[in-house]
Amino acid sequence: MGILDELKQEAERRRTGEHPVMPEEPKEGLWSERLGPAAQRLYEFLKQLSTHLNELKKRVRVVYNLPGYGDVVAYIEAPYTLKATPGSDSVEITLECAATVATEECATLETEGVLRTQSLTQAFTKHRLSGLQESKKNANGEVVAGRFLARGRVPLTLHVEAGQALGVARITLTNFYGFATTIRSFRHAQLTPELFDSLGRYLTHEDAGFGRENVDEDVRRTLAAKVQREQTKRRIDQDLGEQSIEDEERVRALMAGGGVLKIVRKLLGR
Repeated sequence: MGILDELKQEAERRRTGEHPVMPEEPKEGLWSERLGPAAQRLYEFLKQLSTHLNELKKRVRVVYNLPGYGDVVAYIEAPYTLKATPGSDSVEITLECAATVATEECATLETEGVLRTQSLTQAFTKHRLSGLQESKKNANGEVVAGRFLARGRVPLTLHVEAGQALGVARITLTNFYGFATTIRSFRHAQLTPELFDSLGRYLTHEDAGFGRENVDEDVRRTLAAKVQREQTKRRIDQDLGEQSIEDEERVRALMAGGGVLKIVRKLLGR
């Protein structure tokens, strides 16, 4: 397959949200010799990380955007709890902690109307937070206005699934950067000390790079060139649009001042 076909397939996968399919890992000895030991090293890393974070009582500031309300400021803090559930040829690892909302750093928002007030109440409930502090009801008992201020705790979870049948270690990260879930899958050879360090920095908000897909340099250059072409096209379209507006305004000014008639008469020699 040529490079153009490869890039075309990569572009199509990105448009559809599909991730590249990794070549199948040889099954023989996968868990006992390769993936299992790598998952064990990941567990040992997370064990040391959580122990240090609990000892230091490190607080990490994070800002969540809640649609309809705005920024919810919270602090991730100890305790960090880690547990592993091993099987004969698989393991599940879970690291849990929580971010406590800093109510004093959050804004107070007042709403009017049944739909807006109910929608915002549901948004807080969806993320296990309380927000409605005061409310006003109509004759039918419906809440028609409210005063909101964020309170509560946001649960954060790192969940690892690894096993012979799965063939990879699948890492699911929830609520570490905004109200969102990120899923990454790694083969045993990718579970390196460098990857663990990147994960640790992601969990402590030193670097968000772990949550982003790695892009090959060739693909990166191709995408950058495409973006540059699109930006150039937009600038040209914008310039043409602005020129059209200026021409239209000039014609209107001439017509308003009788300029067009003067020009026509001049051309006819009158």
